[in-house]
Amino acid sequence: MKASKSPYRRSIERAVLVLAGAGIVLTVHLSFWYGEAPVDDPVCTAGSDCASVIAQDPALFGVSSANSGLVFYVLIAVLTFGVARNLWRLRPHFKAVRYVLVLTGLAYSSFLTALQLFALDGFCLLCLASFGLIIAITILVVRKAAPGSHRADHGRASAEMVFYGVTGAVVVLASVMDYSVYQKKAREAQVAEVQDLNYNAAQCRYDSNFPRFENLDEFITDSDPSTGPPAAPVTILEFIDPNCNHCKSQHPVMRQLAAKYPQDVRIIYKLVPLVTGNLLFSLDEVMALWLANEAGLFNPMIEEMFAKQNPRGLSIEELASIAGDVGLDAREFRRELESRRLEPRARRDRRVFDGMGLSGVPSILINGRKIYAERSLGCLSHLVEQEIVAVGIR
Repeated sequence: MKASKSPYRRSIERAVLVLAGAGIVLTVHLSFWYGEAPVDDPVCTAGSDCASVIAQDPALFGVSSANSGLVFYVLIAVLTFGVARNLWRLRPHFKAVRYVLVLTGLAYSSFLTALQLFALDGFCLLCLASFGLIIAITILVVRKAAPGSHRADHGRASAEMVFYGVTGAVVVLASVMDYSVYQKKAREAQVAEVQDLNYNAAQCRYDSNFPRFENLDEFITDSDPSTGPPAAPVTILEFIDPNCNHCKSQHPVMRQLAAKYPQDVRIIYKLVPLVTGNLLFSLDEVMALWLANEAGLFNPMIEEMFAKQNPRGLSIEELASIAGDVGLDAREFRRELESRRLEPRARRDRRVFDGMGLSGVPSILINGRKIYAERSLGCLSHLVEQEIVAVGIR
């Protein structure tokens, strides 16, 4: 059988595919290790400072260089597959698009490399490695290789598909293994951070006088102020009275806890009029917070109310003024408060509070278990970590 001419060398296309695969693994690594929760990278060593360089990433069009690099390498791999297999008989078109993409990638990577070498303090070994991969891909793609030849037989085509399959599998496996190492390192870093926080270990436990409330849905309504994803593995109920000084001091801790575990913790704020001698004031303040929550302004409202907290409570006039300060219609807000439409709900939540056997605020339940005495960030983080491990998330 006469050999058919082919306008490419199979070995070159395979080399480009392997280099693109290496680029995918590298940029996936950068996305994991230097993303939203960066941890110490054991790969970026030998005096390089990848964290500092990546932190100064120009992020073209708001997209990080790691993510744009990942897209670049994936497209190179896809186009190379199209060239090698002559998909839909569009090999010249695949080659033309790849040619333009490679030159564009080389230009941008050259800019990033010049930036870190001449404008930034330090250098990123992995970024330079990516630049090297792009140079190698460019040389292979733009060089004028003499036409090769191959027999278009089934056996050769099958072997070629096996090569592509093995290459893809290696890329996926390497990325998965790298992600597993990252997760382990991130977990160790988080545990170390929690251990560094000070708390009284003897007081940091659950209250044995209270049962575990398994039916949390009975105590939570859609109108309760909350923060964190609904599907979070850890649900925290905090019963508070906005006229309570201890609730005021606890609130920054709860905000820090929510920021520390943005995906793992959901905090539900159960508002109860409780403070002795100021029930009427507490009732107005609870209703004011619910009204603010309906408008999506619970957080600024409670921050202002805590800032202006005083022993005699806040009057309707003061609450309406605060509402105006945070962006609500003060006149309409006052009218709503004076209508008392939310008062039955406030009294109902107070009965729920009493029915659970609770007596003081703030009372905090983590996945249905009431904490004993310690309410510091260190203790709450410790208990949250235990719950996360118990549900098998980590």
